[in-house]
Amino acid sequence: MSNARCPGFGHLPACDTRNRKDPTMPEKLNRRPEVEARTGLARSTLYDWMKAGTFPKPIALGTRLVAWRESDIDAWLAARETKAA
Repeated sequence: MSNARCPGFGHLPACDTRNRKDPTMPEKLNRRPEVEARTGLARSTLYDWMKAGTFPKPIALGTRLVAWRESDIDAWLAARETKAA
C-alpha cells in the first residue's frame, strides 16, 4: 500500500480517483446521515446490508468515525436503478 496522502485530507490514504470528473480533487465523503438521506435506508438496514455484502462498506476516519465514498454510493444507486428497470 502506498504511503501517499490525499491532498486536503492528510490523515487519509491516497485519494481514490475512480469514476471522477476531476481526479485532482479529493473524493467527497458522506457521513451516515447523508447516506441514509440519499438511499432512503435506515441505519440498521445499512449495516445489515454491509454485513451481507450488498452495500458498500465505509472507510474509517477515526476509532468511532466512518464515512462512505460518494462514488461508492453513486455506483450502488446506479446499480439499483438498472436492476429495477
